[in-house]
Amino acid sequence: MGYGRAREKIMTKTCQHCATSFEITADDMRFYERIHVPPPTWCPECRLVRRLIWRNERALYKRTCDLCAKSMFSMYPAASVFPVYCIDCWRSDKWDAMSHGTDYNWNKPFIMQFKELLHRVPRQSLFQLTSVNSDFCNFSRDVKNVYVSYSTVECEDVYYCKNSDRHCSWMVDCYDSTGGCQNCYEMIKGEKNYHCKFAYLSYNCMNSSFLFDCRNCTNCFMCSNLRNKEYYFRNKPYTKEEYQKVRRNIVRRLYTNK
Repeated sequence: MGYGRAREKIMTKTCQHCATSFEITADDMRFYERIHVPPPTWCPECRLVRRLIWRNERALYKRTCDLCAKSMFSMYPAASVFPVYCIDCWRSDKWDAMSHGTDYNWNKPFIMQFKELLHRVPRQSLFQLTSVNSDFCNFSRDVKNVYVSYSTVECEDVYYCKNSDRHCSWMVDCYDSTGGCQNCYEMIKGEKNYHCKFAYLSYNCMNSSFLFDCRNCTNCFMCSNLRNKEYYFRNKPYTKEEYQKVRRNIVRRLYTNK
């Protein structure tokens, strides 16, 4: 009965942003009434996007610095209502942050005053610290030769990656790699891997491909859930010569379609 009564007050609305239908339950309505706000006009997914839009790390824009007029890449477009400085200007003494201070007006809502302050204070173009030859990355620190990668820390020669840190190098199309991974491609959630391709949730592996949940494996191909293994193909052990022969046959078929 309680569930039936709650269902009686469900409201179906159309999102004003994406035009999809979404429901508002009786519990939702009671919550809105308690905090004295009207029902939402956007669906939950669009509201989530709006809440997270503050962290734009992947969309970069070419624009000029509002202080030195130098061309730069920024996470803020040229049409932004607030000034945007290049990293060198933003960290320099060319402007005084205290000049943007203002007295608090007790007769005006706080959120309006905070919004006005956000529109006056300059912002740095990218969140970078000690980066070399890494203009096309954001939220990075101590990186060199990083291209179109984000949330990257203490890495070198990393391309098209996300969440790479702790001395990873020569990484391409990887996500969430750490602990000094090197020479890896299409790896997700890996640590201390070397020369691995298409590995997922695998750690301390070497010269292996198409792995899932493997640990301390070397020369393994199309394997899962292995621990401390070497020369395995499809979770079956082989001699070194047999493994190399099988792997060569697979590579040959891939490139010749035979």
